[in-house]
Amino acid sequence: MYSADLVAKWFLEEELDNADEDGEGMSNLKLQKLLYYAQGVHAAATGKRLFPEEILAWVHGPAVKEVYARYKGFGAGPIELEDEGDRLELDEDTEQILRDVYGSFGQFTAWKLREMSLSELPWLQTERGASIPVPLLIDFFRDNYFEVKDDLWGDRSLYAIAFAVLAVGCAIGAVFAFKKRRRFLFWRKKSFFRR
Repeated sequence: MYSADLVAKWFLEEELDNADEDGEGMSNLKLQKLLYYAQGVHAAATGKRLFPEEILAWVHGPAVKEVYARYKGFGAGPIELEDEGDRLELDEDTEQILRDVYGSFGQFTAWKLREMSLSELPWLQTERGASIPVPLLIDFFRDNYFEVKDDLWGDRSLYAIAFAVLAVGCAIGAVFAFKKRRRFLFWRKKSFFRR
């Protein structure tokens, strides 16, 4: 088990490594949501917490109080990570889970992640300000974010979280594209009859 602060630093380093000129950077709000998704995915995959700190159901979504307090001085702006030398060392399985979480959810803006987390059962079923129970996270993430299957040797394999997020994104994009195309064809027909 790692501290939430250590996991937060991992996400900040990953953001720094993958930053582009136009990126929004990692705000405290976005960091809080990535910690929530990391705890949920890790707990669902392993049955254990990633970090011991509680995730609280705050007004703007799930948050880790200790990490929020550490970075609240940056306000809504990007967190500037001080160069602390070598990259953090995590065990291979944990690092893979964090990479999957960052790859799937790190692409979204802080406000998109906020909206996503506010519509999910762990936040909805927890009283504001209270701790989100880990069993609730486990059940929700197992049911909604990845598939667990037994393979020939009885192991449990974690399928890519990104697939679920990508499928939803593609479906939404297809709906918008279809609606836009229908509007264009309708307009063309009308203009054709006007001649």
